[in-house]
Amino acid sequence: MVKLTQPIEHQGIVAKVNEKIAEVKIEATSACAQCHAKGACVASDMAEKIIEVKLDGSQVSLGQTVTVTLARSLGIQAVLLGYIFPFVLALGTLIIALHLTKREVTAGVSALVILFPYYFGLYLIRHRIKEIFQFKLKI
Repeated sequence: MVKLTQPIEHQGIVAKVNEKIAEVKIEATSACAQCHAKGACVASDMAEKIIEVKLDGSQVSLGQTVTVTLARSLGIQAVLLGYIFPFVLALGTLIIALHLTKREVTAGVSALVILFPYYFGLYLIRHRIKEIFQFKLKI
């Protein structure tokens, strides 16, 4: 069982280095991507992602293998912001709109439309969010 104090860690390769920031290429895999039957299954998922990491005095070179870490509590906050809050917002809007209008189509469209301002708001504060969700290098 994973403890909440353990950080989230991913192995990656340094793809780009600036004075203050390193871009690390990681391979994000779902749990089923490691399954022996993944070749016959359409559910397996692997994607390459680029993570920006502040160097804070660390010396890294292009092509170096590093570990990128993030506090597990920040991972939970990211899931809340990206999935749980919008789900609750859409479900609440659906219930309220269905109660007020008695029309399923109107309620359904309202539940979807309410997500646009939510995600647009997240987009507007993306720089603040980027400061909160700081990845760290573990060499």
